[in-house]
This record gives sequence, structure tokens and C-alpha cells, in this order.
Amino acid sequence: MIFKRIKIPVKFWKASQRKKLIFVHMKSIKIQAKPFFELLKNHDKSMWDIFAEMIDGEEKEIIFADESGRYLFSYVLPETLEKMRADKDIFVHSFEEKLKASQN
Repeated sequence: MIFKRIKIPVKFWKASQRKKLIFVHMKSIKIQAKPFFELLKNHDKSMWDIFAEMIDGEEKEIIFADESGRYLFSYVLPETLEKMRADKDIFVHSFEEKLKASQN
């Protein structure tokens, strides 16, 4: 999500605009990357299979960390399987493009 700085005080917004101002506290899940990917390899599963099992109607931020707990990357798990599949398609396409570019 991208947040923009708002210069107009909320009390001057129209009522319809104030209703749209909602702050959501998202659940975070921290995963150590190396053991996670080793587990996937050993059980012959993809990360998308695991993500699909975690979907329960609420968005979650999955934070991947190295062995010392430092942030590596994160993924916001959507609330529906359909949205996750769309993310997967985007990821696969992007990854294929990066592979092609690295081979040239």
C-alpha cells in the first residue's frame, strides 16, 4: 500500500470522504527464509501451496528474514485465493523476464 501525506485536516473533508479513511492493522508473520525454503524443497511443495493454505479471509504480511532476523523481503498475502493466484501469475511473469535478461 502506498500512503500519501494529506494536508487538508480531516474535519474539513466531506462526510463521504471521511468514511473512506480506514486504518487496518494487518497481522504479520515472520519466517526465517532459509529453513522455510529447505522445508519446501524437502516436502516437494511450492511457497504458493503454503500461502494458499494460510488464506482465511484476512490479509497478512509475511516477512522473510535471514538467520539473524534481519528483513529480506515481504509479501502481503491477500484475503482470497483468486487474488493470490493473480499475484502468482505476476510473480511468474516477472521472474521469467528477469531470467531471460540475465541469460543475455
